[in-house]
Amino acid sequence: MREKYSYQHSALVLLAAFGGNDVCGGDRTCEDLLDIAIAGVDDDVALEAHVVTDGETLRCALGMMDSSTIVCDGGLEALLEEETLHLRLKSAPESVWLRVMVEKNTLVDSMLIPTYLFDHPNGPECGPECQQGSVSLAIRGRPSGGS
Repeated sequence: MREKYSYQHSALVLLAAFGGNDVCGGDRTCEDLLDIAIAGVDDDVALEAHVVTDGETLRCALGMMDSSTIVCDGGLEALLEEETLHLRLKSAPESVWLRVMVEKNTLVDSMLIPTYLFDHPNGPECGPECQQGSVSLAIRGRPSGGS
């Protein structure tokens, strides 16, 4: 019985060393993610971002109460790093419609087409396959009437 184990173990080592396609790296999971990076966000104004994807509108509000408050609908997360607001969707839509409003003035109202990379955490021929995407834009200036 020990010889059989040694043979199987040696075969697995050889397959792994020489790129055997039938060996998967485990049962790791991953999830789709889209990061929308909006640069030029001042922390002293009230900002609202609406993301429309697959017929659903998700909203994030920044600074409505104070500059450290970010409130988002479920399915959308936000993080403010320096002057960049990252909106994160746990999905991989082909496109998103983004509307950004500052002090009730619309600064951005456009469709965005993300770029995705594919992730195979258990190996290139093994599932699951997840998409990690990003899209970036910059807000320049302040709305008329802003301080």
